[in-house]
Amino acid sequence: MKELEIQLKVATAERQHAEAIIYSISDAVLVTDPFDELVLANESAARALEFDLNNSERAPMEKVLAGGTAYITDLGMTGPIDSVIGVDKDIILQRFMSQMPVRFEPAKGPAALHGVVITVDPESGRATDIQRLRVPA
Repeated sequence: MKELEIQLKVATAERQHAEAIIYSISDAVLVTDPFDELVLANESAARALEFDLNNSERAPMEKVLAGGTAYITDLGMTGPIDSVIGVDKDIILQRFMSQMPVRFEPAKGPAALHGVVITVDPESGRATDIQRLRVPA
């Protein structure tokens, strides 16, 4: 148990250090996880992308900015639903548990298609709307 407490303290200190660096940068900085979910952003990013910094962590966002730029986070994966980023989940668990390399095989079964539909003003070429698209299996 003592080892886990030490690891938690180290991880917490490392996160606080990274946050201090990111918050001190004047340029817009976004940090996402492997699933493209927002885990950290600084005030410059919040101003540039017009989102609430306090309510944005792990939240998917889609928005059309005042200048007609559409953006989206966490669009979603296109591929097998019962998988780990498209790979057979048993293979991923085997790799995790053994810490040994294994050959990835695509998962089988129902899949979903994720995308985005952006409406563009034909005169200005600027986005006027953005909508998520999900086509289930």
